[in-house]
Amino acid sequence: MPAEGLEPTRPCGHWILSPARLPIPPRRRARRNIGILPVRQTAILAVRIWSRRQLAESQLGTQAASLCSDRAERSQTARWPRVKLRPFISFCHCRVESKSGRICCVKYWQTALSILAPLCASLALADDFKTINGKEYKNATISRVEADGIVIRTKAGISKVYFTELPKEVADKWLNDPVIAAQRAAEQKRIEAQNAAERERAEKEKNADADLKHALEQFQSAEQRAAQSYGSARKGALSGQIFVSTRGGQNFKLGAVQVSLVDRDAIDALISAAKIYADIKIQQLRPSEHAAWAAYEQAQAAERAAFDVNLKSIGHNDHESARRAWDEAVETANRASDQHLKASRELEYYHSGGFYFSLLHSPLQTAETDGDGKFVVEVPQTGKFIIAAQAQRNIGDDIEHYYWLQPVSLEGQPQLTQNLSNNNLTSTTGTSALILTKD
Repeated sequence: MPAEGLEPTRPCGHWILSPARLPIPPRRRARRNIGILPVRQTAILAVRIWSRRQLAESQLGTQAASLCSDRAERSQTARWPRVKLRPFISFCHCRVESKSGRICCVKYWQTALSILAPLCASLALADDFKTINGKEYKNATISRVEADGIVIRTKAGISKVYFTELPKEVADKWLNDPVIAAQRAAEQKRIEAQNAAERERAEKEKNADADLKHALEQFQSAEQRAAQSYGSARKGALSGQIFVSTRGGQNFKLGAVQVSLVDRDAIDALISAAKIYADIKIQQLRPSEHAAWAAYEQAQAAERAAFDVNLKSIGHNDHESARRAWDEAVETANRASDQHLKASRELEYYHSGGFYFSLLHSPLQTAETDGDGKFVVEVPQTGKFIIAAQAQRNIGDDIEHYYWLQPVSLEGQPQLTQNLSNNNLTSTTGTSALILTKD
């Protein structure tokens, strides 16, 4: 059923209200002779009249709004019988109106007290610390207590002070805590397990180093024997081209690249021993790299905190000390970055083909690619061999490294073509390369 509109159907005295001037078009009159409205509809009607008055004031001005509101009220009164409004109860969650119209206040002081209580407690712990080495921490707040030390927060940032660095009377304050004692016992057990694992890794590395040296000696002896038979063997020509393809479909020919010929039987034992040694070194270096990265992130966080303190201290008396603290934090972050870069490069070395190529000495034959990346190597027509090549290409500020260890065999044929490209790199999976690396 259409509702009744805002615009009455007859003019309002001297002020003519055109339907085109109102935002809502007029609707048909409501039917008369409707019984007494319930309390809910009466309340809705009262709110509707008030909203009409607000809309008229914003659209037509105060005078027109007063005239239209009076006329609307008279019209509604004529159509609807007068009823006595009962007390209005709001169903909003925010408040409940009483009979007197007052709103119950929310006790915000309880929430504020719950927030300020731990803050005041943390501020109460602010103190000055001085280590046995003479380093002072002014106005330091204890962030947390760990098994081997305390983590404090100062203007310079967040730092950890070990119990062994604190005076005995200061350290005993936390060491006598039973919870801390249990944590220290667990930490001591973890350290002992870590030391045992370190000793086991060191023993494995020692054994792998000895096996690698023995395999290297065997490789050199096998290469010498293969070199003696190479001189008298019937040879063929192994030709090919070295190039790399980009994602855009461009081919880059790599010139001045050395291609080496190695006996397959001699290199198999060496690669197996080298792979075992590389895996042990990777297991040894990975925790160090992770620790260096964690130290770098912590130094960065301390540097950002020191920078914020330095920025806020501009114009204050402590600006000079804050600036020096920031400079020290920047130097610490730079040293941490250098240490992480060194640990990361050392770890990547044993993942790459560069480690394996560093073991290849005294090849049977070598050749060098020309400007078009082409090469030709004399290979015995019988036997199995490996052609090894490594190259690099500058791409902006980065350097890409390429490694190839490709098995070849003429199988009695006078010539064979074998190209070296992206398809048979040592870092490409699913290829005929001798090893799989991460370059």
